[in-house]
Amino acid sequence: NLKLLDLGKNKISKIEGLENLVWLTQLSIEDNDISSLQGLGVLSCLMELYIGNNRISELREIQQLRDMPKLIILDLLGNPLCQAVDYRLYVIYHLRKLKVLDGMGIEALEQAAAKSKYAGKLTMDFLEERVGHRFFEHLRELDLSGFRIRDLGKVFYSDDFSSLREINLDNNFVSDISSLACLTNLCALRLNHNRIENTPIYKEEDVVAALHEKAEQAGSGSWKVPCFDSLEVLQLGHCSISQLPSLHLYRLRFSLKILFLQDNELTKLEGVDSLVNLQELVLDRNKIKFLDPNSLVGLIHLQELRMEENGMRSLNNLHPLRHLKSLHLGMNRIVEVSELDKLMAHTELVELTLGSSPVARKQAYRPILVKKIPTLRLIDGREVTPEERDHVEMLFAPAEAMQGMQANFMMAPPPQAQQQGGDRGGSISKVPIKLTSMNFESLIMPQGIPTPVQVGMAVNMMTDAQDMQRRNMRGGAGVSGGGNPGMNMNMRPGSGNGGMRPNSNNNERDNMSKGGYYPSSQPGLPTQQQGGSGAGSHHASSQRSRHPSMMRNFYRNPGS
Repeated sequence: NLKLLDLGKNKISKIEGLENLVWLTQLSIEDNDISSLQGLGVLSCLMELYIGNNRISELREIQQLRDMPKLIILDLLGNPLCQAVDYRLYVIYHLRKLKVLDGMGIEALEQAAAKSKYAGKLTMDFLEERVGHRFFEHLRELDLSGFRIRDLGKVFYSDDFSSLREINLDNNFVSDISSLACLTNLCALRLNHNRIENTPIYKEEDVVAALHEKAEQAGSGSWKVPCFDSLEVLQLGHCSISQLPSLHLYRLRFSLKILFLQDNELTKLEGVDSLVNLQELVLDRNKIKFLDPNSLVGLIHLQELRMEENGMRSLNNLHPLRHLKSLHLGMNRIVEVSELDKLMAHTELVELTLGSSPVARKQAYRPILVKKIPTLRLIDGREVTPEERDHVEMLFAPAEAMQGMQANFMMAPPPQAQQQGGDRGGSISKVPIKLTSMNFESLIMPQGIPTPVQVGMAVNMMTDAQDMQRRNMRGGAGVSGGGNPGMNMNMRPGSGNGGMRPNSNNNERDNMSKGGYYPSSQPGLPTQQQGGSGAGSHHASSQRSRHPSMMRNFYRNPGS
């Protein structure tokens, strides 16, 4: 039940064995040889600590007292750490419940100043607490996401981080990353959801000043100014960036290979043409509605481009990307199928995404892509199978054959030249055609040209008329000088009654003069004269009612 303990003016150098003093509220260990505050954190009820005139020299020793929830009075006077710059503000910031420091009350202005100076600032003490040790020489990866870090300070100017290759700073408040340029082996840097805005990634004057101060402290006269010498991956998504040139990305022109700029406020793609070794560029969910002719000129090694949800209406100016293998442009406003022709220049394109765009709802969208870009393997996340390629080839085969016929027709010589060429022994080439289907309903006969049905009807009716005329001639052949006086009985040797056959041409002309058949309004289609009289007309009507096949059989067998 001990509550007060005074161990002053002894030769204590190490604090230990206090675990059982759970009710201790006041401890005095002044005028000793103590160099560390380790061992005091177990006193959960301690409210007053007097530890002046000892050998505590490092500010980071204050971190040992952070787990003492009731500590309100602290006296450190007479220790070397009291001479450090901003000693008081440092202690006030890290011991938030402290009311009295070194015999002086803590005011609200001091608390605000301490918060302004140290809130969100990255320090060695913080890293030690986060990592669990202070041996950073072998550290290769560092995750600092979600710690509300605002200022990176001068931590990374130290040589202790020479092996660091990857840093995750997502979901913080970082705006200046110049100090990271000194990490010569850093390959990947994640800065998504920060406050980069349009701040340059590298401020040379700040780096030079920090390195100069470091060289003076180390007594070194020469040093090299680094600048992200090995950085290959940079993620700057959701950082409120609106002007790419202001970032000075040209500083990374030889090292950077992957750049993420999704969820920003970009309206124009510029300032990346100097990244000659860039292989992947992500620009999803920006406001880039079109690409300028020079936007992508310098990206000669780019293999993957993502620009989904940008409101793009055209595929213009993508042609400089000769080695593009993956293109993702889904959820844009591309409408016309003709825009797909602009992708034919990408002869190495393997994956294409245009899903949720108006053009992707066109009926021929996928077959056209398969036909015009034969290297494609994935369209909108769906594999292009060999069966689909065969189907597309069959689908486009009639169109290609028709184009070939039209080309040959345009190049063919006129009929007279062909005949002359044939007389000289020349040959006319033939074009093979492969038809898979034909829709006859779509064939419309030009106006004024009889259809095949009309032609057949006309032929049948003319045959009926000739049958009637020949039958009349047979009936009048046995009467010498009989028959109609107006008929010209120009007889000629043949078979039938009397061995004579009437002249069909004369007979047809005579019957027509007696009110027989007259040509119709449509060429080649005979019709009966309205109101005709006479035996010829009556006989023609009765004969026309017979089926055409019966008429043909009648002339083959006159006796039937």
